[in-house]
Amino acid sequence: NGLSFSFNRSYSSSNGLASLNMPISGYEWGDSYSHTLYPDFSLHYQGRILILDAKYKGEREGFYGVTGSGMIESWTQEDIIKMHAYRDAIAHTVGAFILYPGKNPIFYPTFNVKRCYQGVGAIALRPDHDGNPEGTGYQTLRTLIGEFIAS
Repeated sequence: NGLSFSFNRSYSSSNGLASLNMPISGYEWGDSYSHTLYPDFSLHYQGRILILDAKYKGEREGFYGVTGSGMIESWTQEDIIKMHAYRDAIAHTVGAFILYPGKNPIFYPTFNVKRCYQGVGAIALRPDHDGNPEGTGYQTLRTLIGEFIAS
Protein backbone atom coordinates (compact mmCIF):
# COMPACT_ATOMS: atom_id res chain seq x y z
CA ASN A 1 0.00 0.00 0.00
CA GLY A 2 3.00 2.30 -0.40
CA LEU A 3 4.37 2.00 3.13
CA SER A 4 8.09 1.30 3.25
CA PHE A 5 10.33 0.50 6.19
CA SER A 6 14.08 1.16 6.34
CA PHE A 7 16.71 0.13 8.85
CA ASN A 8 19.68 2.47 9.40
CA ARG A 9 18.94 4.43 6.24
CA SER A 10 21.32 7.25 5.38
CA TYR A 11 19.74 10.70 4.95
CA SER A 12 22.37 12.58 2.96
CA SER A 13 23.62 16.00 3.93
CA SER A 14 23.57 19.11 1.80
CA ASN A 15 26.66 21.09 0.83
CA GLY A 16 25.44 24.05 2.85
CA LEU A 17 25.88 27.66 1.79
CA ALA A 18 29.12 29.62 2.04
CA SER A 19 27.34 32.97 2.21
CA LEU A 20 23.91 34.52 2.77
CA ASN A 21 23.84 35.65 -0.87
CA MET A 22 23.89 32.15 -2.37
CA PRO A 23 20.63 30.73 -3.80
CA ILE A 24 18.92 28.12 -1.64
CA SER A 25 18.41 25.02 -3.80
CA GLY A 26 19.44 21.42 -4.25
CA TYR A 27 17.47 19.77 -1.45
CA GLU A 28 15.83 16.43 -2.25
CA TRP A 29 13.03 14.51 -0.53
CA GLY A 30 14.40 12.87 2.59
CA ASP A 31 17.72 14.71 2.61
CA SER A 32 19.13 16.28 5.74
CA TYR A 33 19.78 19.98 5.40
CA SER A 34 22.88 19.76 7.60
CA HIS A 35 24.79 16.56 8.46
CA THR A 36 24.18 13.04 7.19
CA LEU A 37 21.90 11.29 9.68
CA TYR A 38 21.31 7.57 10.31
CA PRO A 39 18.19 6.91 12.41
CA ASP A 40 17.60 3.28 13.33
CA PHE A 41 14.17 2.89 11.70
CA SER A 42 12.26 4.98 9.16
CA LEU A 43 8.75 4.55 7.86
CA HIS A 44 7.92 6.31 4.58
CA TYR A 45 4.33 6.82 3.53
CA GLN A 46 2.77 9.23 1.04
CA GLY A 47 5.73 11.59 1.05
CA ARG A 48 6.05 11.69 4.86
CA ILE A 49 8.63 10.12 7.17
CA LEU A 50 8.26 8.74 10.70
CA ILE A 51 11.53 8.09 12.57
CA LEU A 52 11.95 5.49 15.34
CA ASP A 53 15.30 5.29 17.11
CA ALA A 54 16.12 2.45 19.52
CA LYS A 55 17.84 3.35 22.78
CA TYR A 56 18.67 -0.05 24.25
CA LYS A 57 22.22 0.69 25.28
CA GLY A 58 24.53 -0.13 28.12
CA GLU A 59 27.10 1.95 29.93
CA ARG A 60 29.86 1.14 32.39
CA GLU A 61 27.74 2.39 35.28
CA GLY A 62 24.72 0.36 34.19
CA PHE A 63 22.03 0.00 31.58
CA TYR A 64 20.22 2.91 29.92
CA GLY A 65 18.85 5.36 32.49
CA VAL A 66 19.00 2.90 35.40
CA THR A 67 18.03 4.42 38.73
CA GLY A 68 19.39 3.39 42.13
CA SER A 69 16.71 0.68 42.30
CA GLY A 70 18.00 -0.85 39.07
CA MET A 71 14.77 -0.03 37.21
CA ILE A 72 14.64 2.05 34.05
CA GLU A 73 11.86 4.50 34.67
CA SER A 74 12.22 7.27 32.14
CA TRP A 75 13.76 8.46 28.90
CA THR A 76 16.73 10.83 28.82
CA GLN A 77 16.55 14.48 27.82
CA GLU A 78 19.49 14.00 25.42
CA ASP A 79 17.54 11.40 23.43
CA ILE A 80 14.49 13.66 23.09
CA ILE A 81 16.78 16.43 21.84
CA LYS A 82 18.20 14.03 19.23
CA MET A 83 14.64 13.35 18.02
CA HIS A 84 14.19 17.10 17.55
CA ALA A 85 17.31 17.04 15.35
CA TYR A 86 15.94 14.17 13.22
CA ARG A 87 12.52 15.78 12.85
CA ASP A 88 13.95 19.18 12.03
CA ALA A 89 16.85 18.19 9.75
CA ILE A 90 15.36 15.42 7.57
CA ALA A 91 13.00 16.82 4.96
CA HIS A 92 9.35 15.67 5.26
CA THR A 93 9.81 14.03 8.67
CA VAL A 94 6.62 14.49 10.67
CA GLY A 95 7.61 12.65 13.85
CA ALA A 96 10.62 11.16 15.62
CA PHE A 97 10.43 8.89 18.67
CA ILE A 98 12.84 6.88 20.76
CA LEU A 99 12.04 3.28 21.70
CA TYR A 100 13.52 2.55 25.11
CA PRO A 101 13.23 -0.12 27.83
CA GLY A 102 11.50 2.04 30.41
CA LYS A 103 8.05 2.56 31.83
CA ASN A 104 7.15 6.19 31.09
CA PRO A 105 6.10 7.18 27.56
CA ILE A 106 6.00 10.85 26.60
CA PHE A 107 4.64 12.67 23.54
CA TYR A 108 5.42 16.24 22.55
CA PRO A 109 3.14 17.12 19.61
CA THR A 110 4.41 20.12 17.69
CA PHE A 111 2.44 23.33 17.25
CA ASN A 112 -1.04 23.26 15.66
CA VAL A 113 -1.27 19.52 14.96
CA LYS A 114 -4.05 17.02 15.55
CA ARG A 115 -2.11 13.77 16.12
CA CYS A 116 0.58 12.75 18.62
CA TYR A 117 2.81 11.25 15.91
CA GLN A 118 3.40 14.81 14.65
CA GLY A 119 6.18 15.72 17.05
CA VAL A 120 8.79 13.99 19.17
CA GLY A 121 8.74 11.69 22.15
CA ALA A 122 9.56 8.37 23.74
CA ILE A 123 7.77 5.04 23.64
CA ALA A 124 8.39 2.70 26.56
CA LEU A 125 8.96 -0.68 24.93
CA ARG A 126 10.40 -2.95 27.59
CA PRO A 127 11.07 -6.59 26.65
CA ASP A 128 9.87 -9.36 28.96
CA HIS A 129 11.98 -12.40 29.91
CA ASP A 130 11.20 -14.06 26.56
CA GLY A 131 12.09 -10.94 24.56
CA ASN A 132 8.48 -10.04 23.75
CA PRO A 133 7.16 -6.49 24.31
CA GLU A 134 5.90 -6.04 27.87
CA GLY A 135 2.90 -3.95 28.90
CA THR A 136 1.24 -1.36 26.71
CA GLY A 137 4.34 -0.23 24.80
CA TYR A 138 3.69 -2.52 21.83
CA GLN A 139 0.09 -1.28 21.50
CA THR A 140 1.25 2.33 21.81
CA LEU A 141 3.72 1.79 18.97
CA ARG A 142 1.05 0.12 16.81
CA THR A 143 -1.35 3.01 17.45
CA LEU A 144 1.29 5.61 16.62
CA ILE A 145 2.15 3.89 13.31
CA GLY A 146 -1.57 3.37 12.56
CA GLU A 147 -2.25 7.09 12.99
CA PHE A 148 0.73 7.93 10.78
CA ILE A 149 -0.66 5.70 8.01
CA ALA A 150 -4.29 6.80 8.44
CA SER A 151 -3.71 10.55 8.07
